[in-house]
Amino acid sequence: MTAPRGILRTVPARSAAPSHAVSYDVDVEIDAARALADLLRARETILDAVPVVTATRESLLRLPLDHRSGFLLTRVDGVSKVRAIIAISAMDQDEVHTIIEELVTLGAIAFLEDDEEPTLRIPSTPPSRRP
Repeated sequence: MTAPRGILRTVPARSAAPSHAVSYDVDVEIDAARALADLLRARETILDAVPVVTATRESLLRLPLDHRSGFLLTRVDGVSKVRAIIAISAMDQDEVHTIIEELVTLGAIAFLEDDEEPTLRIPSTPPSRRP
Protein backbone atom coordinates (compact mmCIF):
# COMPACT_ATOMS: atom_id res chain seq x y z
CA MET A 1 0.00 0.00 0.00
CA THR A 2 1.28 3.40 -0.82
CA ALA A 3 0.54 6.65 0.93
CA PRO A 4 -1.28 9.34 -0.96
CA ARG A 5 0.94 11.90 -2.54
CA GLY A 6 1.93 14.73 -0.19
CA ILE A 7 1.42 12.80 3.06
CA LEU A 8 4.92 11.38 3.21
CA ARG A 9 7.64 13.83 2.71
CA THR A 10 11.26 13.96 3.54
CA VAL A 11 12.37 15.80 6.61
CA PRO A 12 15.16 18.22 5.88
CA ALA A 13 18.43 17.63 7.67
CA ARG A 14 18.91 19.77 10.76
CA SER A 15 21.27 22.61 10.31
CA ALA A 16 22.90 24.79 12.90
CA ALA A 17 20.59 26.30 15.50
CA PRO A 18 18.83 29.43 14.33
CA SER A 19 20.21 32.70 15.60
CA HIS A 20 17.22 33.25 17.88
CA ALA A 21 17.65 29.90 19.69
CA VAL A 22 18.65 30.07 23.36
CA SER A 23 22.01 28.49 23.98
CA TYR A 24 22.04 25.67 26.50
CA ASP A 25 24.88 25.60 29.00
CA VAL A 26 25.56 22.10 30.32
CA ASP A 27 27.91 23.48 32.96
CA VAL A 28 25.04 25.42 34.55
CA GLU A 29 22.96 22.26 34.80
CA ILE A 30 25.87 20.30 36.28
CA ASP A 31 26.48 23.05 38.87
CA ALA A 32 22.78 23.05 39.78
CA ALA A 33 22.77 19.26 40.15
CA ARG A 34 25.85 19.42 42.40
CA ALA A 35 24.27 22.15 44.54
CA LEU A 36 21.11 20.08 44.91
CA ALA A 37 23.13 16.99 45.85
CA ASP A 38 25.05 19.04 48.46
CA LEU A 39 21.78 20.35 49.89
CA LEU A 40 20.29 16.86 50.10
CA ARG A 41 23.43 15.52 51.81
CA ALA A 42 23.37 18.40 54.29
CA ARG A 43 19.69 17.82 55.01
CA GLU A 44 20.31 14.10 55.54
CA THR A 45 23.20 14.88 57.91
CA ILE A 46 21.13 17.37 59.89
CA LEU A 47 18.51 14.72 60.71
CA ASP A 48 20.77 13.33 63.45
CA ALA A 49 21.93 16.73 64.70
CA VAL A 50 20.75 18.15 68.03
CA PRO A 51 19.66 21.80 67.88
CA VAL A 52 19.91 24.08 70.91
CA VAL A 53 18.42 27.50 71.53
CA THR A 54 21.19 30.09 71.51
CA ALA A 55 19.21 33.33 71.63
CA THR A 56 18.08 35.04 74.81
CA ARG A 57 14.40 35.24 75.67
CA GLU A 58 14.34 38.94 74.88
CA SER A 59 15.91 38.51 71.46
CA LEU A 60 13.57 35.59 70.65
CA LEU A 61 10.60 37.87 71.25
CA ARG A 62 11.95 40.33 68.68
CA LEU A 63 12.52 37.76 65.94
CA PRO A 64 10.14 37.68 62.95
CA LEU A 65 8.73 34.21 63.66
CA ASP A 66 5.46 32.85 62.37
CA HIS A 67 3.42 30.22 64.22
CA ARG A 68 5.23 27.29 62.55
CA SER A 69 8.67 28.66 63.43
CA GLY A 70 7.55 29.36 66.98
CA PHE A 71 6.14 25.86 67.35
CA LEU A 72 9.35 24.21 66.12
CA LEU A 73 11.38 26.46 68.39
CA THR A 74 9.38 25.14 71.38
CA ARG A 75 10.42 21.61 70.41
CA VAL A 76 14.15 22.48 70.59
CA ASP A 77 15.18 21.16 74.00
CA GLY A 78 18.89 20.44 73.60
CA VAL A 79 18.33 16.66 73.54
CA SER A 80 15.97 15.86 70.66
CA LYS A 81 17.40 15.29 67.21
CA VAL A 82 15.95 17.02 64.17
CA ARG A 83 14.55 13.64 63.10
CA ALA A 84 12.46 13.50 66.30
CA ILE A 85 11.32 17.11 65.93
CA ILE A 86 10.10 16.32 62.41
CA ALA A 87 8.25 13.26 63.67
CA ILE A 88 6.36 15.12 66.40
CA SER A 89 5.68 18.25 64.36
CA ALA A 90 3.37 16.61 61.79
CA MET A 91 4.95 18.96 59.25
CA ASP A 92 6.53 18.15 55.92
CA GLN A 93 10.24 17.33 56.25
CA ASP A 94 11.24 19.95 53.68
CA GLU A 95 9.24 22.61 55.52
CA VAL A 96 10.91 21.72 58.82
CA HIS A 97 14.35 21.86 57.20
CA THR A 98 13.57 25.27 55.73
CA ILE A 99 12.34 26.63 59.07
CA ILE A 100 15.36 25.22 60.92
CA GLU A 101 17.68 26.84 58.37
CA GLU A 102 15.87 30.16 58.96
CA LEU A 103 16.16 29.78 62.75
CA VAL A 104 19.90 29.14 62.39
CA THR A 105 20.26 32.16 60.10
CA LEU A 106 18.37 34.35 62.60
CA GLY A 107 20.69 33.16 65.38
CA ALA A 108 17.86 31.56 67.37
CA ILE A 109 19.36 28.06 67.32
CA ALA A 110 22.63 26.29 66.62
CA PHE A 111 23.69 22.65 66.55
CA LEU A 112 25.73 20.80 69.14
CA GLU A 113 29.22 19.85 68.07
CA ASP A 114 29.91 16.12 67.69
CA ASP A 115 31.81 15.98 70.99
CA GLU A 116 29.16 17.85 73.03
CA GLU A 117 26.78 15.88 75.22
CA PRO A 118 23.09 16.72 74.82
CA THR A 119 21.53 18.07 78.00
CA LEU A 120 17.91 18.88 78.57
CA ARG A 121 17.45 22.62 78.60
CA ILE A 122 14.14 23.67 80.08
CA PRO A 123 13.56 27.34 80.86
CA SER A 124 13.15 27.98 84.57
CA THR A 125 10.70 30.86 84.13
CA PRO A 126 8.27 31.61 81.32
CA PRO A 127 9.25 34.42 78.94
CA SER A 128 7.85 37.83 79.73
CA ARG A 129 4.89 39.04 77.70
CA ARG A 130 5.33 41.67 75.04
CA PRO A 131 4.07 45.12 76.04
